[in-house]
This record gives sequence, C-alpha cells and structure tokens, in this order.
Amino acid sequence: MKGKSWLYFNMLPEKDDKDAEYIWGRIQINDNRIIFWHASNDAFTKAVNDRKIKGTIELQCMKPNGVDHIRDALINAQKMEKPEGTKIHVYVVAAPKYALEVQAKDYKEAESILQKVSETAIKTITTAGGTGVFQRAK
Repeated sequence: MKGKSWLYFNMLPEKDDKDAEYIWGRIQINDNRIIFWHASNDAFTKAVNDRKIKGTIELQCMKPNGVDHIRDALINAQKMEKPEGTKIHVYVVAAPKYALEVQAKDYKEAESILQKVSETAIKTITTAGGTGVFQRAK
C-alpha cells in the first residue's frame, strides 16, 4: 500500500465505562488524507487475552545417536496434549540450548503447560541416557 507512514494504535475505554468498546487499527497518512484501517475486534481481543511465556532447556546426549534422542525429546514436548487454543513453540537458541514458548489464555495455564512441556522433554532425554536442565525466562 502507498503511504508515507503507518501509525498503529489501540484506543482503550475510560475506567468507568461499562459498555466499553475497543478500537484497534492503523492510520495511513497519504497526501493530506488520513485513512483509518480498522481491525476486527476478535483480533484485538485475542491479542490482548493471550499470554506468552518462555523458558530455555538444555539437552545433551553423548551417545552416538544423541542428536536423534534430542530431536525426539523436543518433538514429544511440542506434541504433548494441551488445551484447545494453546500453542507450543520449540526452537534452537544455540546447541545444546533450545527455547520453549507457550501461548495460552492466562499465565497460570501457560506456566502449568510450560512445566509439563519441559518435564516431558527432560524425561524423554534422561530415558535415552542424556541429561536435561530447564530454566524459566524472566
């Protein structure tokens, strides 16, 4: 889209407003015109309500096929059973460190899932003869 600049914003209601409505969108300034692009309220509600937490897990396995065991541990952690609407992301920071990221509806649920995910990965790697340590990101 054409435009010199984009301004992203959200407008929040007053504290005492009982029938509050949220507006979320962006403004495009283009040749003395201001165009407001409105995003759906569902997108705004999802962005506001979802909580994301992270942690780092260090997995090591010195066996000849240790890489396969580490991969299996991370896949098991990512594919574990979780509530609907929850997302688990696993990615490499720098071997042997891997990031675990959980997105859920609230922090308590996200913390619980992150703990289960890390325990699953550590249990899988220790069963295969390796070691694992989890550290919650602040």
